[in-house]
Amino acid sequence: VAMGKVRFTPYGDRFAVIHNDDTIRIRHTASGAPATKPLKHDAVIGELRFNETGSLLASQDTIGIRIWNAHTGELITGPLKHKGFTGLVDEPFLNKYNTLLVWDYIYTGSSTGMKLTRGVTRLWSTSIRAKLDTLLDEGSYGGIEFTPDNNFLIAIKSIENNDEDVKREYDLQLWDVSTQAKRNSVTYTNSLSLL
Repeated sequence: VAMGKVRFTPYGDRFAVIHNDDTIRIRHTASGAPATKPLKHDAVIGELRFNETGSLLASQDTIGIRIWNAHTGELITGPLKHKGFTGLVDEPFLNKYNTLLVWDYIYTGSSTGMKLTRGVTRLWSTSIRAKLDTLLDEGSYGGIEFTPDNNFLIAIKSIENNDEDVKREYDLQLWDVSTQAKRNSVTYTNSLSLL
């Protein structure tokens, strides 16, 4: 069985590896021995991420996202289904709300190439069978950051403009995580692609 992407826990004591039989294997780093049973998917696996303690593992396939107990190998919830392309961010887990952050994009063809027709950022609860689903405005986001207490999400949305003589504009948004509502937004010119 061929192996693919590998991710280590933050402490390096275990690692997860994607296999081409649609499974993930978690192993002890020191010995290479299995730490859990194989984590079985029903589709090709593209990405995986541990939370900051190494107790949870999020895995993404062509159907959606699954969240696993990384110590026992038990499925906590999922698949959390998406439309279009699904992606995991570099640090997808939020501590306070035990929430997972993912992207969900749909592109369609146009006369000038592929165009983003729907872009969504979702916040999913990692609790068993529970779901918190916050949908940001449709569009393309270049930067997403949470406040240290994880109460608010700050997001930078690119405002589309086909006029090359006009400076690019960006919408800096503030979202309340608990109420899933946008509290405020301010439009800026020049690049705000990073936070």
